[in-house]
Amino acid sequence: MIKRITVNGETVALLIRNAHKPGLEFFTAPEEQLQLARMAHPKGHTIPPHEHNLAIRTLTGTPEVLYVKSGTVQVDFSPDTQELIERGDWLMLLRGQHGFKFLEHSEVWEIKLGPYLGDQDKVPVPLWEGGPLV
Repeated sequence: MIKRITVNGETVALLIRNAHKPGLEFFTAPEEQLQLARMAHPKGHTIPPHEHNLAIRTLTGTPEVLYVKSGTVQVDFSPDTQELIERGDWLMLLRGQHGFKFLEHSEVWEIKLGPYLGDQDKVPVPLWEGGPLV
């Protein structure tokens, strides 16, 4: 299942849960800066050895991919847009503001372009008045 999470009509994230389609399945639109796909092939299937061409790509923003190895986390996108992510879920954050509340001990893996720039990497935003993190 792929769920598009929208805020003000714009897709800010994709939640991928229980993906089981055989073959190669891209979850992201071709115009997204970061692509997420799943490969499911039978025993004996081969992909010939290859190397990717060098390409110059200009990126804006920092899309992230989260994998929930264990636990449950509430992701807040706006005061009225939240999503629970649980063990085995993939969440691709494409753009926009987001915050996290760990509802139980959880292990979440994050993939994004590096390097991590510490305090220069992200900008804190005020909590949404009356929102779920207040």
